[in-house]
Amino acid sequence: MDYSPKLKEAMVEIKAVLEKHDIAGYVVLYENHLQEFLLKIDPSWSLCFFEEKDDKVGIRFRSKLADFGGDRAAQKNATEVSTGMLRHFADACLRDARIFEMVLSMLAEHFEITHTGGKLRPDWKH
Repeated sequence: MDYSPKLKEAMVEIKAVLEKHDIAGYVVLYENHLQEFLLKIDPSWSLCFFEEKDDKVGIRFRSKLADFGGDRAAQKNATEVSTGMLRHFADACLRDARIFEMVLSMLAEHFEITHTGGKLRPDWKH
């Protein structure tokens, strides 16, 4: 089995919490060489969303004045909050990646670390 039923169940609960509280989230769960991850960038206040085009998935950022009924202050606020979300996620990922790589480098001095890569099955349709 290339997935963990326990992790899948936990992720369903986490998704429900994010929906309930209308918040974004970047979540990685791990158990016994298996992982589940979630990137939720589309709560009601966000201008970000995933878009699939030509079998590729990307992030779209939509901030058109017309979507805000001409209210420039509301557009500016939504743009800043959505940009802030992306910046915070990127900062946390970069910080944590540096820490993990440093620890892995130190561990590699003491024993061989192998990684098979696994299967990546992202679920972009949250």
